[in-house]
Amino acid sequence: MRRFFSIRSGGMAMALVSLLAAAPLAAKDIYVSPESGESSATPDGSRAAPFPGIASALRSGRVSVGDRVVLRAGHYGTVNVAAVNFPEPIDILPEEPGRVHADKIIVRQASGLRFKGIAVWPRETGQKQGNLVTTFADTDNIHFEGLDIRGRADAPEGYLSWSKSDWLSLEANGARLEGTRNSISDSRVTGVIFGITTLGDGAEVRRNRVIGFGGDAMRGLGNGSVFADNLVRDCVKISKNHDDGFQSWATKKDESGRKVVRDLLIERNVIMEWLGPADHPLRCVLQGIGLFDGVYENFTIRNNLVAVSAWHGIALYAGDKSRIVNNTVVHPSGGPAELPWIMLGKRKNGPEKGTTLVRNNVSMAYRGMTGATRHNVLAKFPATVFADPGRLDFRPKAGSALINSGDPAAAPRLDLTGHPRDNRPDMGALEMR
Repeated sequence: MRRFFSIRSGGMAMALVSLLAAAPLAAKDIYVSPESGESSATPDGSRAAPFPGIASALRSGRVSVGDRVVLRAGHYGTVNVAAVNFPEPIDILPEEPGRVHADKIIVRQASGLRFKGIAVWPRETGQKQGNLVTTFADTDNIHFEGLDIRGRADAPEGYLSWSKSDWLSLEANGARLEGTRNSISDSRVTGVIFGITTLGDGAEVRRNRVIGFGGDAMRGLGNGSVFADNLVRDCVKISKNHDDGFQSWATKKDESGRKVVRDLLIERNVIMEWLGPADHPLRCVLQGIGLFDGVYENFTIRNNLVAVSAWHGIALYAGDKSRIVNNTVVHPSGGPAELPWIMLGKRKNGPEKGTTLVRNNVSMAYRGMTGATRHNVLAKFPATVFADPGRLDFRPKAGSALINSGDPAAAPRLDLTGHPRDNRPDMGALEMR
């Protein structure tokens, strides 16, 4: 018999055995059923004998990096996951898309988890719910993708018909993410008070839709976080909260004793105060991107479309080493107005106000800076510069002052929609096609 190789020493044989032992095992699916569903006396994670509940599967010792935790259809109640740690995220996802529901998801003392495609809303109504998705400060590398988060089951089709008492009785918030490197993406958050709040460093909030909310749509308080490609719309007025599309404030002290938030990227977000019926009794007056209680250091705010009727379209108080570039800040009526504005302000309890580059923006007004219109466009009469502002089409109008007049050194490579900018970029968030 022909030999393709031979092992001539015990050392080589041992090396081969070690190599084979180190080879990764094939990834596998670990099955889970709702705790209240049918269960096996000896669950092993197979389809025939699934583990009862997500936590029991993750603590079973059967789950390894590369495996998937697959959820059988049904209601999982309040999902509590604690004291499980994986070096890379384990996917936790439905066996059948759209068939898995939880009342809440709570994660603590954990790392390396990714929840995908789960519907989350409270089945019991008439009581205050708090946060529907929560990660605590002792978590790391926890991710949520494609979630359907609702303050109430009927939120997507019903929030416009809710009364003020309906909103106040449920008082549900979407996601509150503490811990480090946590994220939420490609999710829909509907009919809540506060939409998405991140407190830990390195958070990412991408491609979400926060629709119908009664507080702030997004909040980011940790350092090194990203809020990108999100849609915010339809704010309702139900309390004395000054409602914001995005808000931050400084909570952590640096080495010099200052409270400061650092290194945030806020880009390609669309913040629309209202797209519902014009005469709705709960329609709010929304602030856009409100950064009032700085210091804010190394913030980048670019390619955002903000259509709100409060004064503050983009307001940066005590910003330093920051950039506000190629944003479009307009009144939602699409008509002439004195507001909203882009504003640079001083620190509330002191004179501190650092350096911020403001370039290539289009806004109804500017405050707190000199010579703003040398590098930005004042658009008190939107019909002169936008394609069809009455229908919320804020692309540059052919022949307007927006075309080819931006500073190429400051402009992002792509616009709000991902369309490339050329070496003569347009003003605002959108390039003319």
